[in-house]
Amino acid sequence: MRKRLKDLLVKFRDLIVEYGVIALVVHYAIFAIVITGFWMAIRMGWQSSSTAADVGTWTAAYIMAKITQPLRIVATLAITPLVARWYERTLVPLSVRMGIPLKTRAERRAAESGP
Repeated sequence: MRKRLKDLLVKFRDLIVEYGVIALVVHYAIFAIVITGFWMAIRMGWQSSSTAADVGTWTAAYIMAKITQPLRIVATLAITPLVARWYERTLVPLSVRMGIPLKTRAERRAAESGP
């Protein structure tokens, strides 16, 4: 089990290296959706009457989100390449038309490797 988790984390690190900010945005967006979903599910079944209880709801939602972390990493690994492709097809050409220079991953790699 630990080897699988370690392999998953290595793949996640490689994904971050390859896709950079896009991978981080996807990962944190998934986290926000999951923790908010857990919070809403908990709130639907239990009504708090104090601030401390509300903090307890967020804590429970955070714990549940942490339990689902391996699944969120798998989702990030699956979704990030799709989002990156969409970004490069949609937003990069749009930015060129608007006069804002954005580079694709291939252009960034070529610039990093030098002449």
